Amino acid sequence: MNALPYPSMNGSPYPSMNGLPYPSMNILPYPSMNGLPYPSMNALPFASMNGLPFASMNGLPFASMNGLPYPSVNGLPYPSVNGLPYPSVNGLPYPSMNGSPYPSMNGLPYPSMNGLPYPSMNALPFASMNGLPFASMNGLPYPSVNGLPYPSMNCLPIHP
Repeated sequence: MNALPYPSMNGSPYPSMNGLPYPSMNILPYPSMNGLPYPSMNALPFASMNGLPFASMNGLPFASMNGLPYPSVNGLPYPSVNGLPYPSVNGLPYPSMNGSPYPSMNGLPYPSMNGLPYPSMNALPFASMNGLPFASMNGLPYPSVNGLPYPSMNCLPIHP
């Protein structure tokens, strides 16, 4: 078939769309959406909304409303004692750990691993392995065989 991998469409390896290897759409690795790794939304790691860690609302940690901790009464956290959040430990809102709002661990947003937002591993967005978009293996698109997109082997068409 004109030295094109089999099956192929429009001179592109198959499965492909618009001349791009599949799974990919619009020249972006798949899984991706709008040029961003998936799972992510609007260039933010998934498990975030509008640039804020998830669970949060309006830029405030959840649970909060209108800039006040929730539940609150008259601008004070509720339940509270003497203007301090209740329950609290050492003047910090409870639940909290090491002075960080909960859910957090060691001052890092939770869920997180090694100081990176979760889901992520080693500072790479989740759905990646070893700094390569997932699905890929050893820097080659997956599925691939011997550095060639699969289905194809050694640049020769695969016949049924």
